[in-house]
Amino acid sequence: MGIKRIYMDRHTLATNKRDGKNLPAIVVRTSEGPYRGTQVLIDGRSRIIQESAPNKLAGGASVYIMTAARVSVHQEDGSFVSIT
Repeated sequence: MGIKRIYMDRHTLATNKRDGKNLPAIVVRTSEGPYRGTQVLIDGRSRIIQESAPNKLAGGASVYIMTAARVSVHQEDGSFVSIT
């Protein structure tokens, strides 16, 4: 699947704090779209990147983790989705 970018959705974090919820706030963005979860396991090398305003991710994140490694995302229902 290629490069994955992992970041926190600040709007979901704010909703969780305000409403006492525990919605998945971790987003793994791929070329096929986003995956959301409450935990992410990166099986390989990764790096943390801070971008300036013009280069931020579509979700608005300026700090994110980038990896080409396999990633497992823990879903709300307790299952894991593996993204290669």
